[in-house]
Amino acid sequence: MAEPAGIIAPYLRIWVAPRATIRAIVDTDPSRSVIALAALRGALGALVYYWANAIANPSAMTAGFPLRVVIGAIIGAILGIIFLYIVAWVYGAFCHALGGVGTPLLMRAALAWPEIIGIVGNLIYVAGLLSGAFSPPHVPHGGMPAFGDVYPGASKYLLLLSLWEFIAELKTVAEVNRFSSWRSLIAFIITCIVLVIAAALIGLAVLFALGTLVVFLRRAAAV
Repeated sequence: MAEPAGIIAPYLRIWVAPRATIRAIVDTDPSRSVIALAALRGALGALVYYWANAIANPSAMTAGFPLRVVIGAIIGAILGIIFLYIVAWVYGAFCHALGGVGTPLLMRAALAWPEIIGIVGNLIYVAGLLSGAFSPPHVPHGGMPAFGDVYPGASKYLLLLSLWEFIAELKTVAEVNRFSSWRSLIAFIITCIVLVIAAALIGLAVLFALGTLVVFLRRAAAV
């Protein structure tokens, strides 16, 4: 049986030694905690959204609020896992194009483990909201609020942790592909561009399909 210290160590070392940590993980059990971390990150993101909005707008605390939170957390967990698989596949393809050797299994591990940093950041943010250390977010009705308006008093802290997580991810992806972090960054940029274009095309296709359906229904109703 593994010692408790050995079980906990990777969750701590990923912060300061991402390459060595992910190498030790993929050399022993590359699927270790991957799905759990992806699901937890997605679920926690949904919980942060609901709690932050509830604190900022107490009127949102209706009788159905707990159910919405549970459903949101479940959906967030599912989307977190789906997003991990999609990004790992696309990101991995471009890493291979740049000479990488990481398999989809290794890519999922490389993307999931740095999420520990973001998970801890979200937990601290919620704790800060509940304790009053951070001000409630300002979410205006209509429009997209600025990052600093959503996370007043915590924006610099969250940006720092996001950057920390991003750098750790570049290093873990580079390690499983056995190349430099610069190649990992290049593959990441290409992946972002491709995913944004794909999302835009899917959005346009959905809008076109909905528009076509509306026209069809109107014509059918007029007959």
